[in-house]
Parts: sequence; structure tokens; C-alpha cells
Amino acid sequence: MSNIDSRSFDIAIVCALARPELEKVLETGEAGWEQLSGAENDPSTYYASTFMAERGAQLSVVASAATQMGMPASAILATKMILRFRPKLVAMVGIAAGVKSGKQNYGDILVPNRTFDYGAGKLQQVGDRVELAPDPDPIRLSERLRARIDQWSSKRLFLDEISQSWPLSQQRTRLQVHVGPLGSGSAVVDTSQPMLDVLDHWRKLVGVEMEAYGAHLATQTAVSPAPEFICMKSICDFATAKTDDWQDYAAFTASRLLHRFLVNEWENLFLDPR
Repeated sequence: MSNIDSRSFDIAIVCALARPELEKVLETGEAGWEQLSGAENDPSTYYASTFMAERGAQLSVVASAATQMGMPASAILATKMILRFRPKLVAMVGIAAGVKSGKQNYGDILVPNRTFDYGAGKLQQVGDRVELAPDPDPIRLSERLRARIDQWSSKRLFLDEISQSWPLSQQRTRLQVHVGPLGSGSAVVDTSQPMLDVLDHWRKLVGVEMEAYGAHLATQTAVSPAPEFICMKSICDFATAKTDDWQDYAAFTASRLLHRFLVNEWENLFLDPR
């Protein structure tokens, strides 16, 4: 095992769940992953690997999963990884809920161009109802990442290859990448009204989950200069129709697309890779 205090990494991958999210991340790449040695003051478990970029750069990657779901846990883990490993890029990968079942399918990858906390704001009495006056303070992705993500979405790069490499014979639809705002909340949503309320303010919303905004905020506040942030989360259910049947497939498509994106785009995004 390696000494985690003596290494820096190009990329830090943050997951909310050890299974299936981190599990699928640890299946990516060709070099395999090693568990890093622990530290007395840090209970988290970290795994390291090397990705080979398209033009030959070797990308050092570290990955970990939070101890529980939610924005606080993911923000804490992202902050620890930023301070310890000093990455140029923090990537969050995993599963999420879609919000437009007529236009989205299981396994489709959601790539936010901004993240926000849809529960932030002021609760106020309006007639006989208590309503939220939202104050989400969204965070945008960098323009250079947004430009590349839009290109991958429009051209559907590697999506058919990823879908066809899924080892099970489960019915699949043609994978798509959906780029737009991604909302993070503090609770699992299994009813339509909260999503209708969010959609009233975010008509281009692509999905909801519980962690991305926390990890994104950590990249903006932990150190200066801030590392870049990207998130890829695939649809495992819809906010009004919860199911666990698609979690493995969704974690698979998200982790595979992230790997493809990193090895193909790193040398375009970072001209001086370590």
C-alpha cells in the first residue's frame, strides 16, 4: 500500500455510495486499482489508479465513497480529498433520478452545466399553504468543460459502445447525455409535487439527487485556485417512480462515460498534465 500523505493526484473521484457507484468506478481503466494505506486522522478508504490519456499522459486518479448519502457527507469527503490530494479536477459520479420520463431513459447520463440546492430558501405562509421561496445560489461549470460536454452530448460519443458492453441481457434503450441544471436535495423524492415545484423555476432541469451541489461547493471553497468540477450521474429511477432495478446499469454507464471523457479530453482541457 502507498502512503496517502505523500502523493498528489490529477483527478479525485467522489461517490455517494460504495455500492454500486464506487464499485463501478473501480472497474474502469486498465491499470487496476490499489487501496491506499489509511491515516489515523482519516477514516475514509481511498483507491488509486492510473488512466492513460489519448496522447500518452498518465493521469493519477484517486477515488472514494462517502460514509452516507447527502450533501454534507459528500462535501466533507470532497474537501478532504482536495486538501490531501490536491487534484486539478474533482469528478462526482453515480446515480440520480430523472425528471422527464417521456424524454429520458434508464441509464441515460446527466451532466450538469450547473448544480443547485433546490431546498434552499425561505419557507413562508401563503394562504393556507406553506411554500418555499427558493434561493438556490447555483454554481456553474467552467466554460471549457461545458463546451466539451456539449460536444459529447450532441455527437453521442462512445454511448453505443458503453451500452453494448453492459454484460447483462437486460433491455436497453439508446443512451443519451442530458446537459442542464441538476438539483440536489436533502431527502429522497418519491412524490410528484416537489418536482413540479422545482420544474416551475428550472424548466431545463435534467434530474435530482442528494450530493452534487455539496461536492461542487467544496471545490469552490476549499482552496484557491479551485479545482475544476464535473459530475456524471445516470438515471436509475424517476422521482415519481422509485425502483432499485437499474442502479447497477446506471452506475456502470456513468463511470464508463467519465473514464472515456477523461482519457480523451484531459490533454485538451489541461495543457500541462502532471
